[in-house]
Amino acid sequence: MLIIAITFTSCKKGKPDKPGETLNKEPLVTDQGIPLPNTLIQKTIGPSGGSIEVPGGILAITIPAGTIKSETSFSIQEVSNTFGMGSLGKVYRLLPENVAFEKDVEISMKYDATMLKGKSEDHLRLTYQDSKGTWHSPKSIILEKANKQIIVKTKHFSDWTIYSELTLESEKKVVSANEISLVRGILLTTATDPENPEDYLLVAGQITDSVVDEWKVVAGPGDIVRREDGTATFVPPAEINSPAVSKIQLVINDYTDPQKTGFYIGFVDIELVPDVFVSWTFGGEKYTVGSDKIVTKYYDQAKSMPQFYVDGGLNLGIVVNRKEIGEFDFGDLNGPDKYSLIYFNMHKPGVPIYYSYRACGGLQIFSAQSMVKVTKFENGYIEGEFNGTLYQWWPNACERIFEDIKGTFRVKFNP
Repeated sequence: MLIIAITFTSCKKGKPDKPGETLNKEPLVTDQGIPLPNTLIQKTIGPSGGSIEVPGGILAITIPAGTIKSETSFSIQEVSNTFGMGSLGKVYRLLPENVAFEKDVEISMKYDATMLKGKSEDHLRLTYQDSKGTWHSPKSIILEKANKQIIVKTKHFSDWTIYSELTLESEKKVVSANEISLVRGILLTTATDPENPEDYLLVAGQITDSVVDEWKVVAGPGDIVRREDGTATFVPPAEINSPAVSKIQLVINDYTDPQKTGFYIGFVDIELVPDVFVSWTFGGEKYTVGSDKIVTKYYDQAKSMPQFYVDGGLNLGIVVNRKEIGEFDFGDLNGPDKYSLIYFNMHKPGVPIYYSYRACGGLQIFSAQSMVKVTKFENGYIEGEFNGTLYQWWPNACERIFEDIKGTFRVKFNP
């Protein structure tokens, strides 16, 4: 079994910039996540120690004997991911946060190929967010490649997730013919924390040309053009007849540690689609369809509510309640503040999957934290994106099975 122990080399605040570098000097701070429904796991553990984990072992906590002096309630709950750049998976809130542990507890988080998306395992780290929204990184972690997990020992409980030091961002995740997209690299480095010498602060900076070794299209059609500021422009083909994916690679010199001679390598995928398309990810699977499988019509006789759905057994549909740009919640179209509806019936014939759920044994219907964002209404075209949580909804069942969904679309309606 291959086990790698990693201790960070700090990039201290005040370090002089190299020519062209734009590393920020302020720590990474974001809003705290919101607890997601039906994800809370609780367990009471006493002085003899114990463990608690997420189903499937994605995240596990081991509490050694003698860590606490009395029976204590421990919990794990998934929260909305506000970390953003470089985040590879879900964010979990670990409690209790303000209990003084006598010994370090062990936190382990697993990863897989779908999370990596071409990123190197050697650049994976764990990070946690404090009560002020600031993100920190432990000075020492254990990377077990054979078990595909990262382990840290700590006395600090809060919101934890996995991230990659180098991440690539594309201005557009989906492009059509001749629709260029700006691509840039983000490097998450560390800085000394004067208030917490045990861990580091996370600092984000855009990669600039002084450290770029190469931009390259390693798979799929299209070209990449290097720019003077360290970013690059992806140029798709002049004609796209069927969906495809282009993989962009960035190689940069490892300037964070002068003793190293290696490189950081990052990847980003850009989806190439025809003029009309719907693309989404659900249940870990990616789907993209063109105009031959998209049906458009109007939900009402006044033609004020455009509706489209995907035919061919995939059965994804969206109704937009207003012909305008904006963000609309999933919900009942008759509701005063709900403007969009999504329904989903796939994988399991006869098992309905909805944007809402009914409380166990009750009549009240709850909607998930989900939305459709319309970004363009022009010349009969509607463009936008959607994301959220969908539920397998059995009216008389107490167990709710849910999956995240996200996607983009550009469809055309006849007048």
